[in-house]
Amino acid sequence: MKTLNDCLYYHEDGPPVIDIYCGDCLEIMPLLPKVDLVVTDPPYLVDWQSNRRDVKHDLIQNDDSEDWLKPSFKAIYDLMNDNSLCISFYGWPEMDKFAVAWKEAGFELKSHFVFIKNNIGLGWFTRRQHEQACLLSKGSPEKPTKAPSDVIQAWDGTGNEYHPTQKPVASIKSIIMPYTGDLILDPFLGSGTTLVACKELKRNGIGIEINEKYCKIATTRLKNTQMPFL
Repeated sequence: MKTLNDCLYYHEDGPPVIDIYCGDCLEIMPLLPKVDLVVTDPPYLVDWQSNRRDVKHDLIQNDDSEDWLKPSFKAIYDLMNDNSLCISFYGWPEMDKFAVAWKEAGFELKSHFVFIKNNIGLGWFTRRQHEQACLLSKGSPEKPTKAPSDVIQAWDGTGNEYHPTQKPVASIKSIIMPYTGDLILDPFLGSGTTLVACKELKRNGIGIEINEKYCKIATTRLKNTQMPFL
């Protein structure tokens, strides 16, 4: 049986303390300590394929199957401290499946974020210009001192340099900052944006990523992230 040390890919002593684990989050999450806030961008269940010849990203593992969806969010719920929050991006074509998984896990759908992109994509009926995430609660979390807007205007394109669904660090920071939590988890880490945001905000962070290629990219990004001045 694997231990946490067997799965540990990268560690920063901090502060803040940052850990990356390489492997299946369903195997790793039961071994972790309780967390205060979850911020994550799981596969969207859309079987993503790149239509750009100049981008050679790997296929997103488990993006073509929903078998992981319900057990993963149940494990996330169980790992969270009482009265805490989870912010999860999701793919709108499969929004019903995500909502069912969240509710069956025990979450209450508390609110919703819409991120307005600075570029307009292609489309047949509409041209997409937003991303979306749901704010989920376990128990009765403390209300933020100042509640953020549920529409985030600042979404500078990343060019998906590191990952096909890469999110901007500034946008992730904007949804972490209002909420309390000394230890933040991202069980679908991708290229490491959540942990980069944690480091810049001086929050302890844990990331889990199944694809070692992205663990390596996330590690490089963290090593190149400068701590802000006190």
